[in-house]
Amino acid sequence: METLTNDKTYLLACSYGPDSMAVFHLLKVNNFLFEVAHVNYHMRGAESDLESLQLEEYCKKNSVKFHRLDVLGLEIKENFESAARKFRYDFFKQVASEIDGDVILLTGHNEDDVLETYLMQKKRQKYVPYYGIRQNSHYHGLDIYRPLITFPKQDLEELCKINNVPYAIDSSNLTLDYTRNIIRHTLVAKMDSAKRKAVIEEINKLNNELDERTKRLAKTFNNFEFLEISKLNSLTEEDLNHTVFNFFRNNECEDNFTGGWVKTVHDFITSNKPNIIELVNESYHLVKEYENIYLLKLLDEIDDSYAYVLKEPGYLKTPEFELDFTLPPVRGAITSESYPLTIRNAGKGDTYEVDGNVKTLNRLFIDWKMPLRLRKRWPVFVDKNGIIVYVPRYRSDYQIANDTNLSVFLY
Repeated sequence: METLTNDKTYLLACSYGPDSMAVFHLLKVNNFLFEVAHVNYHMRGAESDLESLQLEEYCKKNSVKFHRLDVLGLEIKENFESAARKFRYDFFKQVASEIDGDVILLTGHNEDDVLETYLMQKKRQKYVPYYGIRQNSHYHGLDIYRPLITFPKQDLEELCKINNVPYAIDSSNLTLDYTRNIIRHTLVAKMDSAKRKAVIEEINKLNNELDERTKRLAKTFNNFEFLEISKLNSLTEEDLNHTVFNFFRNNECEDNFTGGWVKTVHDFITSNKPNIIELVNESYHLVKEYENIYLLKLLDEIDDSYAYVLKEPGYLKTPEFELDFTLPPVRGAITSESYPLTIRNAGKGDTYEVDGNVKTLNRLFIDWKMPLRLRKRWPVFVDKNGIIVYVPRYRSDYQIANDTNLSVFLY
């Protein structure tokens, strides 16, 4: 708890188990500002309802604001663990957004959770971006911190007992119906302190190796801002997995990452199609544009048509471009007789004369190897007679310059 400060408000994710109740107690005795968020999945009938009620009463007794979400867990048809986590963290994010100031979510994860997670990861033998559980993480912009992650669960139960802090043990955690419970009761519970220490050291060693791999690959892929297909081709399977994960993580899509996206990137690499777009979530698309792969935000917002009218040479700034035609150079066939000038995006059947040859804009954009997303927003200059008199030249190395009278915004 030493890293917490009194100038922030914390949101405690509290199940009423001994772990989160230990955090509750430490927050309270150290006079930290915090509120409690609790989710009742109604999976254990009266038992879970009683726990919710007791937690709410304890919050009232301690003048702590209580937020509850009720979810009918039995009606969840997909993977329960995954769906429940989404319900839970979406709720936490919503509550945090309603609290003034920067809010950090706190959870009661402890050393036992780290050990259980690591042993499950080893059992599954799948790609792992991080072994165990991170002390700090994020969920769609919400900062998450686990203050007691280095403490054994037994110590937290003892803390609650010594300080008369109420808590409940989830009966479903006592069965051997789930893989985590089997690992918890048959492996972690039987570890002595020396064995626990050895496994934690093993976890730290593996995570240090992952950190070194991340640093090496970050140099290759420009801190994972985008992926160059030519460089992806030479990666081992492990390096490809790690590269795609960090690519998603560094572009605010970590929560959407699964092994399936590694396969999608592999399909992008091997496909003959120069432009491919796949929806990742409501805000991002995974995009292949010739030799590069990007995660692009709000791609749908650029699909709408636009048209602006410039009555005479002057200045104009829009979401798509910025121009000042009172300054040189002269663009294309634009003259004083062209005004009023209409600047719009390309339409079906538009043609333009280049070096004495008339081409459709679609063909021209393909020849220029213009990405699909830019074809839907690239400005076309039309004179007062409806004739296209100028289309800015696109190049793959196009850069916005300060010494020009026209700049097209690429993102």
